[in-house]
Amino acid sequence: MQVSLLGQVNYLDTYQAMQDFTAKRSVETPDALWLCEHPPVFTQGLAGLAGHVLNAGDIPVLATNRGGQVTYHGPGQIMAYPLLNLQRAGYFVKEYVYKLEEAIVRTLLHFGVTGLRVGGAPGVFVRPAGPSDHALLPARPVPHGETSVK
Repeated sequence: MQVSLLGQVNYLDTYQAMQDFTAKRSVETPDALWLCEHPPVFTQGLAGLAGHVLNAGDIPVLATNRGGQVTYHGPGQIMAYPLLNLQRAGYFVKEYVYKLEEAIVRTLLHFGVTGLRVGGAPGVFVRPAGPSDHALLPARPVPHGETSVK
C-alpha cells in the first residue's frame, strides 16, 4: 500500500483526485492510503437534504455522490482515505466498513478512549465530555413505518 501524507488540501480537489485514481487504476495498481485534512467544509451525501445543514454560516456545503447525510471536515481532523481494490482484498463493502470501524475502536482503546458504534449510523463515535466513558450511546431513531434500522 502506498501511503501519502497530503497535509491540508482542498476537499473538492481531493475528491476529484480520488475519482481520477479509481477511474485510471488497473488490477495491478497498488492500494493507497491518503492522509490529509481539509479547510472547513460540509459534505452532503446522497442521503443528505439541504435541511440537514442548520447553520453553515460561511462554510461551504458540497454535494457528493457518497453515502450518508452531512459530514463536517475541518482543520485538525485527520482524514484517512483508503483507496482499495475490495474485490482483490476479498471484502464486500459492508464487511470492509465493519472491519475498519473495529480497527478504529481498538486503536482508540489503546489510547484509553472508548469508541462506540450507534445502530444505523455508520462510523465510530466518542463522547467528547467523557472519552473513556463506556456507556452505550443511544440508538438512532427508527424511521416511521420501519421496524428496525438497517
